[in-house]
Amino acid sequence: MLPQWATKPEMLLTYVLFFFAGLISVYSTEIRRVLWIVFTVPPSKVQRAWKQSRLMACQNEVLALTKRRNSAYELLLYAILEIGKMALPTLAFVFTFLVISLIMKDYYLGAPEEWVLVVITALSVVPLFIAAAFGRIYVQCRNLVKCDERMAYLAKEIAELERQLRL
Repeated sequence: MLPQWATKPEMLLTYVLFFFAGLISVYSTEIRRVLWIVFTVPPSKVQRAWKQSRLMACQNEVLALTKRRNSAYELLLYAILEIGKMALPTLAFVFTFLVISLIMKDYYLGAPEEWVLVVITALSVVPLFIAAAFGRIYVQCRNLVKCDERMAYLAKEIAELERQLRL
């Protein structure tokens, strides 16, 4: 059962901000890349930069599929590294959240049992971070299963983007 303070309407903003903080931490690399493109590329060149970015992404995916195809070692190494990449932000988030909670605990006059909910809330985010890594691993494995189709699609996409960039 949730304590009374957790069910108040004012807490909705806290929950929404907590959710967005989790999303931002999971997708920070992609967000940083988009912001870099938006703020460093002049508006007249945004479309060209977007196509170049898409071309690089397709070329990187072809390289990754080629490297991981028929190589269990490469795929296992990719999976371990992908999960490991999520471990550091997860630990940093939980550590920061718990430190702030410990500092705030001295100022909170409520029952000590309610502080356990803070710990549970901090630890409940861990599966979300891990799920994002497993999602990327799933997409990579799905692309490997249909590798020939995916490589043909990517080759066509790369040829089209190179043709458009030459114009």
